[in-house]
Amino acid sequence: PPRLRPSVSEAGNPGAVHDEDEFVDLACEGWDFAGQEAADVSFSGCRLRRVGLAGSELSGLRLVDCRLETCDLSGADLDNLIALRVEVSDSRLSGTLSPRPSSPMCASRTASSTRPTSALPS
Repeated sequence: PPRLRPSVSEAGNPGAVHDEDEFVDLACEGWDFAGQEAADVSFSGCRLRRVGLAGSELSGLRLVDCRLETCDLSGADLDNLIALRVEVSDSRLSGTLSPRPSSPMCASRTASSTRPTSALPS
């Protein structure tokens, strides 16, 4: 499971995601990055709830110690995804493009979902 702090800071919706954005120890609720493109975005120690990433292109997305709840990642292109200790629940993943098999740390992540997670590698 993710290693999350007992309390994290509430964060306002930035509205857009940019290359090399870093989000650390935040509660991210209702953010919508659907259809946006960015490279090397990083979430560490974050709780993402109702975050929209549908149809986004987030090359090199880094998720470390994160929990995703009721998020929409359908059709997202997550090329070179790095995911470590990530928990996914009640989220849409249909049509999500899998990271390349050589993507570092993918085998080290944990994932659980109440919906199919076949888009993520085992």
